[in-house]
Amino acid sequence: LSYWVIAGEHIHKVRSIFISQKIFVCAHVHVRMCICVFGISFGARSPFIGGGIGGGGGDDEKGTMQNLNDRLATYLEDVWSLENGNAELELRIREFLENKTSPGSRDYSAFFTSASLCLLSVLLNTSIYLANDNAKLAADDFKTKRENELSMRQSVEADFAGLKRVLDVLAPVISVEMDLGPTQDLNAVLSEIRKQYEQASAKNKKELNAWFQEKEVAVSTETNLNRLLQSLQREHQSQLTMKGSLEGTLQETENQVTSLEEQLVNLQGDIDRQGQEYQMLLDTKTCLEMEIAEYRRLDSPLLHTQESKTQSCCVVPAVFGSNKNNKECSTLLTKTWP
Repeated sequence: LSYWVIAGEHIHKVRSIFISQKIFVCAHVHVRMCICVFGISFGARSPFIGGGIGGGGGDDEKGTMQNLNDRLATYLEDVWSLENGNAELELRIREFLENKTSPGSRDYSAFFTSASLCLLSVLLNTSIYLANDNAKLAADDFKTKRENELSMRQSVEADFAGLKRVLDVLAPVISVEMDLGPTQDLNAVLSEIRKQYEQASAKNKKELNAWFQEKEVAVSTETNLNRLLQSLQREHQSQLTMKGSLEGTLQETENQVTSLEEQLVNLQGDIDRQGQEYQMLLDTKTCLEMEIAEYRRLDSPLLHTQESKTQSCCVVPAVFGSNKNNKECSTLLTKTWP
């Protein structure tokens, strides 16, 4: 324990030199750690060291070692808990990325159901519109045929009335001729007149049929074009509706992707932060193990006094870190050694 007092005094000297020259800032942290762990005070001797000098510090030594073991176990438990938390976070991120990238994880059943319902409603409305259009077109066709039949009937009635008037006009002439001249064959005259009117009627009927066919072709063509135009307009409207719904779905999907990316960034930040904490705890654990090993070696009763002084000079390099700083620290301790 007397060697520990000497080591504490020289650690205090090295700390003063390092703070004044601002060479290595971590020396202050390690010296404070030595003070907290082993009870070394720069102003006065601690009760633990005083008891060791007086020869009655065996129980204090065991208590100190037990305290060190408990603190080391606590640090190890913290390290293990951080490792378990880190592994759990990595597993969650891996599962999240696999679920995000795999195409089978995306469920489009709700979209399929809504799309099928929309398609059925569109088809039903289209069939209803087509049935209404067909009924209107059939009614228009029957109306046109009725008007044509009425016009043909009126023309035939007019022809019949004209023939009747001609017959009424010719009847007294024929009777007069019968009275005044030789007898004429009325049947032949009527046959000739009937033949002429039949030819005129056939000609008119033929022209009327040709005109009706032309009109029917024009009306059917116009009807087909109107039907095609209406179907194209309905299809255009349905495409616009589908486009709007797909744009809304795309916006929702982009919002979900943005939210998931933000969650991923937060998870990555948590992982980095816990990694830094884990590294700090690991460094603290390493430093504590090195200090425990050095103080156990210094506590051995079989070492010589000169060897203990030399080993006390080597405590500080083991605590302070890099090889270059270890050499400088050893040089300073050797120069300031009493």
